[in-house]
Amino acid sequence: MDAGATETGGIKSDGGLSDAIPVKRRMLNVHGWIMAMSVNDVQQHGPGSKSSAASASLSGPADSLPPATRELVEVEYPYEDDIAMACSPAHEEVTVDTRDALVNYCASHPNAYRGMDMLVYYERYDITKRVTPDLFVVFDARLPIGRNYRIWDAGKPPDVVWELAPDSHMKGDPKVKKELYRQLGVPEYWSYDSQGVLDGPRLQGFQLVQGRYRRLPAERRGEALLAVKSPLLGLEQHFDGQRLRLWDPGAKEYLRSGVESERERRRERKGRRREREGRLKAEAENVELRARIAELEASGAIPRK
Repeated sequence: MDAGATETGGIKSDGGLSDAIPVKRRMLNVHGWIMAMSVNDVQQHGPGSKSSAASASLSGPADSLPPATRELVEVEYPYEDDIAMACSPAHEEVTVDTRDALVNYCASHPNAYRGMDMLVYYERYDITKRVTPDLFVVFDARLPIGRNYRIWDAGKPPDVVWELAPDSHMKGDPKVKKELYRQLGVPEYWSYDSQGVLDGPRLQGFQLVQGRYRRLPAERRGEALLAVKSPLLGLEQHFDGQRLRLWDPGAKEYLRSGVESERERRRERKGRRREREGRLKAEAENVELRARIAELEASGAIPRK
């Protein structure tokens, strides 16, 4: 008997789900994962209903599943794995700061969606075909996206992907992931060496041109600043030897991180408090001055108005 067939009630099954075979219950073996199927349930409730197919974790290419099986199988795609988001404070800081800057960017670009450390599935019916970019941005995707990113549901792969090496190697070899992004058709790929331990420039951007990644030109500004422009985002990514930041050339300012936004909010609150205190002080001085004038007028020291 082959791996995809089981015996039920003395009748050998080839793994299909044809109603022509009179078996009450059959077992479907899909690439090592066993799932119980009830033909009676399928007949009563129809394909695609929760009662007609048990939820199963499947592996294997989508085209290896018969069309009837695809309709009946309900695949659950996990939204987390057992790999930590960040392996060092430097990696965590740059990931969170860049994410916060992208939150500000997406706030002014309603058609943009950003994801951080999100599982991206690129082959339907196969939960092993996935990749986890540190960060990504996608434009005009079909929403809602949910807790993981499925390319067939979103209608397209991410448009811009960041891998913040070297810690991102814990979630896959950066070179392998770069090649995968190329095959998936991700238009822009960014690599940032958060600790300066890899060969080559610490900040690199690549644009997909005729199916191949070409490095985006980098510009030196001053002694330390390295600037690389993102054609899709319309932003410049700056590295000053210490930090990775996103520069908006139109607004002529950096997109703020969460820490910078909170610092700015504190400055604004402090400024408003000082303004209020100054206003209250001026009002108190005016009250005191009017009372003194009234006393002088009452004593005849000054003429009444």
